[in-house]
This record gives sequence, C-alpha cells and structure tokens, in this order.
Amino acid sequence: MRLTSSLRVAADIPRLWRHPRASRKQIIAFQTRRLQELVRHAYDNVPYYRRLFDEAGIAPDDIRELGDIERIPITTKATLQALGGSDMMARGFSASNLVARETNGSTGVPVVVYRQRFEQLVPALFLWRVRRELGLRRRLRVTFLTRFGHAKSPSLVSRVRSRLKRAAGIQSWTLVECTAPMEQVALHVKESNPDIIGGYAGVLSRLAHELGEDQTEIRPRLILSVAEVLTPAMRAGIEKTFKAPVRDIYACYELGLIASECAHGGTYHVCDDNVIVEVRNDDGSGIGELIGTSLHFAAMPVIRYQLGDIVTRGPAYCGCGSPFNTLSSIQGRMNDYFPLPDGRQLHPYQIGTAVWTAAFDWMYQYQVVQETCDRVVMRIVPRRIPADDEVAAVARAVGEVLGPAVELVVNLVDDIHDEINGKYRIYRSLIEREQDD
Repeated sequence: MRLTSSLRVAADIPRLWRHPRASRKQIIAFQTRRLQELVRHAYDNVPYYRRLFDEAGIAPDDIRELGDIERIPITTKATLQALGGSDMMARGFSASNLVARETNGSTGVPVVVYRQRFEQLVPALFLWRVRRELGLRRRLRVTFLTRFGHAKSPSLVSRVRSRLKRAAGIQSWTLVECTAPMEQVALHVKESNPDIIGGYAGVLSRLAHELGEDQTEIRPRLILSVAEVLTPAMRAGIEKTFKAPVRDIYACYELGLIASECAHGGTYHVCDDNVIVEVRNDDGSGIGELIGTSLHFAAMPVIRYQLGDIVTRGPAYCGCGSPFNTLSSIQGRMNDYFPLPDGRQLHPYQIGTAVWTAAFDWMYQYQVVQETCDRVVMRIVPRRIPADDEVAAVARAVGEVLGPAVELVVNLVDDIHDEINGKYRIYRSLIEREQDD
C-alpha cells in the first residue's frame, strides 16, 4: 500500500488508536518500518531528498534501523524556506491540489507546508487520542482561545442560541479570539461555560490574571496549554485561578503532534508513532535541540527537521506505564504580552499579522523587542533589499497596532542572534511583570 494512499491513512487509524496500550518493542517496530518506507518514498519521489542522499553518499537501503537515521543530513527551516516548497513536493503533486499553510513557529522564519487533504486527518486523530488519554468524553464543552475565534462581545440572541445548541449537544466547541481585549475574552469564556479551556500558555496566564484568584464563575475540569512554553509560575497561577489541572500539548504544523503531558502530570509522552524525536547535545545532559522526522506526511516529507526548540529528555518510561519515550521539559516557544502606554496588554500575534501582510514578499526573518513601555524595536533580515516605501508600509502597519504613543524603530539587519538557550523569541518584552515571574 503506497505511503501517499488515503487507504494507508484509513488502515493506520485502528493501529494508532491501540498504540498507547502496545509494548515499546511494537512501537519501535512500527517506527522502523515506517521510516524505511518514508526514506524510500522520499528518495524516489522528492527532488530535494534525492540530492541530499546522493551528496551524503547514502541510499535508502542504508537506513535499516532507527539508529541509521543519524546518517541523513539535517534539514533546517532556512532550507525549506529557500526551496519554496516545489523541490520538497513528491512527484505527482502540485501546489494546486494540496493544502498549503504558512507557518513561522517559534523562530520567525516563514515556511510553507503542503499536505494532502486526507493527511489533515492524521493530526486530528492524535489529538483525539490525547483527549481520550486525558479521560475527556465527546460531549464535553471545549472553549479554545485562538487567533481565529470570535472577538466581539456576544449579543443576547447569539448567547441564547449558543446555549440552546450546547444543551442539545449540537455545539461543543467555542472559539474565542485571543488577541481581543482580555475583558472580552473573559466574557466569552464565561458565556461558553466550558468543561475544558485550551489556548496559548501566555493567553491562559493573562486570562487567569484578569479573572483573579477568587473567581468562582468558571470551573473547568481541565486546562490545555499549547504553542508556547508553560512556565511553572504560569501553571501555578492558572491552576490556582481555575481550580483545575493544566496539561500541556507540544506540536507544530511541520511535524504534527510531538508530545503531550501525561494525564497524571510531570512528564511528556513523545508521540513516537507520529514522529521520531532526536535530542542533539554534546555533553550527555539530555538537554538539546529537537530534530524531528514525521512518519505520516507523504506529499511533503519532513525528515530530520531542525525545529529550533530546546527540550530535555525524560526517564526511559513514564510512571503511568505508557510505552512511549518521554520528555521532562520544553524550552522556547514563549511569546510576551506588550504592556502599552494606553493601558492595553497587546498580544504580539497582532503585530505578526501586520508584519506578514506588509512584508511577506521581501522579508526573511524578523524579531520585535519592546525595550520600554513606549519604545519598540523591530529587526528585519530581508530576503532582498526592499524599497523605502516597502519598509515604510511595515512601519505604518505595525505602528497602527501599537498606537501613536509608542515609538517604533525598524532596522534592517544581516542577522538576528540567538539567546543564551540557543534560540530566540520572535516577540520579547523587556518590561518585568509580576504575574510572569
């Protein structure tokens, strides 16, 4: 059965559903078999990987077991960006018959990822499996704080309609725009009466701070944190406000689900049947940069991909008995709110939207640093030398988001240096705030 076949995805569903109760030996056998198929498919059908293998002097038959994967050169975000997707697509596919998504993850490098439509089911399957492992039933009400939710205050009619749908079991998901003013976010969350609240760690922390530790109106069973680093202080503050446990999910669009926190807390279960995770380090500490290989995406295979996140390996086995490998912590992926002179707490994704709209054609990478409450510096590494009016368009778009009281400085630079931990944040506020300590 071909790796690119929709029948393969369908055949995988019962197997992947059973894997949390399988043995480590069975998981390794699945990984090995799928890796061999993936490498052969990539070499035979993807121009980039054929060149990569030939230049490294290796052939698909050289990859016989999991340890052999280290013979394959690493692929970076910069490589994917430079290729623009065409050389990464398998033979027989074109951008017109695939689902394209732009993602810049935690490093600010824009990458276009292509998927077959039925491949989109794979990440959803793994998320449903996590939901099952956490003991969450189908009809539980889920409120998710996202960039693509509702931002306006709900009208009386819409509130009544939503309540009737939820009562009838027709509607269980509510999406709330996370970049809206936090009082509006809080109102939407209260109206949705959630059993589960999910969202970016920073947004959840801000919501908890907005509601206060003594709030009693919102009592979810579980909080799901995604997309940003969940610090111990954030976790403590969120759990104290909502009187519910927080569980973290680690994923990216290029690879899908990477790991999810054990239902009992503590360690993260690596999603070994979705991705092969390597932790690169030279000192034997178990702390290093994550290199991931996706096992299910055939239209645009991702093999030994340098994601840019720093992680720490956990114990060989989780105490819950899971057969999967573990991580003990994840560093990176954190976005700061920007406190502004007019009293707003600006979520930096609003800046990101303005940046992409104005500069995607000529920008390679960027970083936005809030030095003081009324001064923000934006550094851009250009892909080509932009015209003056193109730079002015970026400054104007970002300036409209920040407001007239903030001085915005836009600098074109040759490089953006990493932080001490080996990576940098796209958005960083240097203003200390008590709730983020």
